[in-house]
Amino acid sequence: MEFYSWHQMILNTASKLGEEVECSNPSMDDSRMTRIFDSGYGGTEGEAFVAFTENFVLFPVQYDGSEWVGWAPRNPVDGNGNQAEPKHHLGG
Repeated sequence: MEFYSWHQMILNTASKLGEEVECSNPSMDDSRMTRIFDSGYGGTEGEAFVAFTENFVLFPVQYDGSEWVGWAPRNPVDGNGNQAEPKHHLGG
């Protein structure tokens, strides 16, 4: 069993991306985002959300009841005209 909140997982993912969370819906301090749940296999327990950093969109992903934060580039092309790297399939 892995017990986390979306709040924790979003901050961890943003940190790994070298980013800070700009906004989320629901807000990061909302009780739905701070609620601890079992993110391991079994059943989907986390709430729906969308969160933004300067360069990425974060969203919930699940496979076979295991939940985590997925991400994709916020803009397909950066300020220098470079295209974002393609994303691989999520899940299994």
